[in-house]
Amino acid sequence: MISEFSQNHPELTFKTANFVVPGQGLTNLVLNSHTLRPETIEGVKDSSDVERSLAETLLPNICTEEATNEECIVALHEFEAESQENADAIASLKDDAWALIEPELLQGVQLTIDSSDPASFTSRQTENGQPTLLLEAVGNCGDTCEVGEYMPDTVVPNSADNNIRTGTNPLIKALDLAPITEETTFGAPIRGVVRLTTGGHGTYMFPYEGPMDETGLPSLPTGEVMDFVRDATKTQQEMVASMVDTDGVKVAITNLEHVQTQVAAENEK
Repeated sequence: MISEFSQNHPELTFKTANFVVPGQGLTNLVLNSHTLRPETIEGVKDSSDVERSLAETLLPNICTEEATNEECIVALHEFEAESQENADAIASLKDDAWALIEPELLQGVQLTIDSSDPASFTSRQTENGQPTLLLEAVGNCGDTCEVGEYMPDTVVPNSADNNIRTGTNPLIKALDLAPITEETTFGAPIRGVVRLTTGGHGTYMFPYEGPMDETGLPSLPTGEVMDFVRDATKTQQEMVASMVDTDGVKVAITNLEHVQTQVAAENEK
């Protein structure tokens, strides 16, 4: 992103800025991610701090002040394994712990990383008229996905119901980017967004995200589907390459099958 370390110094000036499936509001972004949120929650619940606290509550005679974390946690796991009732009790207490931690985590972590959040640089980026291309993974299934359809980004959410400044769409709005729905060549620098309908979050690098399967997540493509997603990877890479090669005046789209060619009303600039 544009910062005090670029654009004002000829040696550091970027000719173009290219963002592939980015987002802003990083902490809330993680907590709204289809794939990252569950991992984050489980990581916190199973952390040594939480498990020691539970051991001190449930096993005060074993988990004393003198006991090590290892002693407390091993005792907790043994207690958990003794019965389903114990396991349910621990699961419930971990849910309660997460409910208490989440608001503090959201506020505290975001405060710590605010200076590096993309949201902190959008005004400078826009004011400088930086030639900018952003790729957003929107899928082809609309609001509700069915098996066999490509999902919106399952890692970086495009938006979040609990915060209008979280995700890719708020970043697009803050950067004031126009929709690109076909191969584009301008005399002036391009500032636009291409919305991608094939693949998912990692397709720019690897063709490993196919249509949604019965798990509710992208499948691992094979056969003709793999060929189609691989072509989407090639198409995305050529978009960015053309932007760089032309110093920001052309976005080459070699296959419109992978691109949203009709702009929804809420996405019109």
